[in-house]
Amino acid sequence: MSSKNESYEQKFAGGGNKDSFKDCLIICKKHGKFYNVFEMDAYIISELFNYKVLDNYKCGFPDTALNKVLNKLEELKISYKIFFLDKEPIEKNFKKLNKYNYYYDLAFNNLSLKNRMDFLIEKVKDAPDDVLDKIIESIEQCLR
Repeated sequence: MSSKNESYEQKFAGGGNKDSFKDCLIICKKHGKFYNVFEMDAYIISELFNYKVLDNYKCGFPDTALNKVLNKLEELKISYKIFFLDKEPIEKNFKKLNKYNYYYDLAFNNLSLKNRMDFLIEKVKDAPDDVLDKIIESIEQCLR
């Protein structure tokens, strides 16, 4: 979403970004006893488990909760990928059964208007110029 999480994206997504995993919830474990989830995925986890999302669009949970989180994701058929600092990722892909986009939309729609606007502003900041031009044209059209 923003450059705040750029190091997370580069470290865990092979130099790519969340766009490389659009239909997949990304969980990261750098070190210590916590897993972290960023951007809109943090809001999905918050929606499912009532975990607090911090100001930098991040939420975390202790490693003791990992099985609970994964069991719920699998029960709901939400594809996920867990990135570790020192070992190969773990991935569960439900392919055509994947409900990630459903829960993405649910979490997004349950955000307050201010949080939705803040989230969209961060996304727009990172948009390529051609996409940004279309966004601006659409907004201008709506406000006429």
